[in-house]
Amino acid sequence: MPLQPELLTAALCLLVLVVAVVALARSVRRRSTRLPVLAGIAVAAAGVANLASALSPADDGRIELLRESVGAGVPDTARALAVPAGIALLLTGRYLARRHRRALDLAVGALVVLAALNVFKGLDVLTGIATGAVALVLWRSRAAFDVEPLQVRWTATLGTIAGMAVGVFGATVAALAAVTWREGLDAPAGTIVHEALVLLTMTRDTTLPMPHLLAWLPDAIGVTGIATVLLALLVLFRRPPADAAFGARARADALIERHGTDTLSGFARRTDLIPHVTADGRAAGTFRVCAGVLFVGGAPSGPADAVDELLAELRAIADHHDLRMAILGAGSELSERVCGSTRMRSMYIGDEAVVDVPDFTLEGRPMKKVRQAVGRVVRAGYTSEIVRLGDMDCATRHDVASVVTAWGEKDAHGFCMEMPLGDAASADSLAVLARDGDGRVRALVHVVPTPVGGSWSLSSTPHERGLPNGVVDFLVVRMIEGARERGLQRVSLNFAAYRQWIHEPATRFERTMGPVVKFLDRFFQIERLYRFNRKFDPTWVPRHLLYDGRTVQLKTMWAAMLVEGQIRLPSVPGAARLGVGHARVRREIGPARGPSPARFLRD
Repeated sequence: MPLQPELLTAALCLLVLVVAVVALARSVRRRSTRLPVLAGIAVAAAGVANLASALSPADDGRIELLRESVGAGVPDTARALAVPAGIALLLTGRYLARRHRRALDLAVGALVVLAALNVFKGLDVLTGIATGAVALVLWRSRAAFDVEPLQVRWTATLGTIAGMAVGVFGATVAALAAVTWREGLDAPAGTIVHEALVLLTMTRDTTLPMPHLLAWLPDAIGVTGIATVLLALLVLFRRPPADAAFGARARADALIERHGTDTLSGFARRTDLIPHVTADGRAAGTFRVCAGVLFVGGAPSGPADAVDELLAELRAIADHHDLRMAILGAGSELSERVCGSTRMRSMYIGDEAVVDVPDFTLEGRPMKKVRQAVGRVVRAGYTSEIVRLGDMDCATRHDVASVVTAWGEKDAHGFCMEMPLGDAASADSLAVLARDGDGRVRALVHVVPTPVGGSWSLSSTPHERGLPNGVVDFLVVRMIEGARERGLQRVSLNFAAYRQWIHEPATRFERTMGPVVKFLDRFFQIERLYRFNRKFDPTWVPRHLLYDGRTVQLKTMWAAMLVEGQIRLPSVPGAARLGVGHARVRREIGPARGPSPARFLRD
């Protein structure tokens, strides 16, 4: 009798599985560097072979022998359990190829279980032996899997997955019980539980009668079961954004105070970022993990050779956790040095507008609009003052909180160019306040001083609606004048994204990308920030995004837009409880900060 197509598929999958086992065993003996990739292929092949075996019809004689030996329901139950285990193996292969230790543990456990299930579901001894061989060879090669993804403890993860499984299975049993009760059937509880397992794994159709209006229910239960398996794997290998725990915040702040000459250095003191200090204590930087990318702030502090060592240590952290590495907002000097000595590439992302304080003046035709704006606001009765945020009295704090609430921004968007007003480090920053004729604060400019180098950096400009036109211009001028009174040399304004591509394209690529960026202006207000900066006649300082290589450029750009707040993903109700949302997880991934202080704007 000719082989059925299902059996032929199972035979071919078994052949692939045996070849994968042989290749994996040879690589173990030779300590091949391709071992994780071969392991991923072997495990994926094992998943395909077991899925084909579970979904193929078994020999009736073997099934009857099993039912007489171990029980009537054991073969069907084993076949039902083999389906989600095979899917888990198939999807785990990707993480094995990336050297994940957790994927190794999951794969070995699933392979051992499947080796037993192959025997109990139809005496499929050959597939069981091959599956067990993959598990044995994989366990012998466990030293090659050294990646520890950002994750909570095993117990919490398994508890979450168990809760999902129990919830879905319980809901399925309840639905089938309700259907049998509605149809007036007296089905035993064991039968209902068995039918729920069969439907969730899509092993076969249910034997329970379904009314015409609920004919869709078995298919819906099967899709729910497969979706639960996929969601469980997502929870198992998820990488939530890391949060700073307790660690070396004080040492990092001291190094930033001593070596922070870049205009972005002050933002590195944010307590919601994770600090890292080199082993020799000569350099410090901060980073954040988002969408599988470890972003380093563009202003690491320390001597040049120590900064190189800092980046090398952060690279080791990224590799250990299977993350890509990127440096966001890097200056030209840092960009050239890093790209010249590492595999990282540089991408221009825009210009920082820097005003030369000693040479700034409101005189002349180019400054006519700014001069008129300042005069208009002064005639409206507004005055200004510069205060340290930590020295504000209660009334001023209340006014500032009202302005921020009216502005509609609860937290800072940026990662390396903005400081949240509620951050503990903002107590040492400054605010240029605009008071109306009644003395109430109606707008402000938040300023972050550079620890070393004599400069200020504009962080944000909260203001109420309906103010006289030009209030923000008025505050920026007062900020520059205040910097001059204090003997500072530079004031950094807003960041103008891709300014050169739009207004000064030098290559064919830049001339091509200019119209694309102009189109995106309607979503991200790119041109608006450029026009605001241009009014103050600044010097344009290029900033770059350094990334690992062309193959991950698009991924890094997407992650950069997420970490900078340019794109905000919608929140899913209950996602934090499942562990797949953006809820922060405390995790020691290097030196980190101390306890979170009270927010500045808290009443």
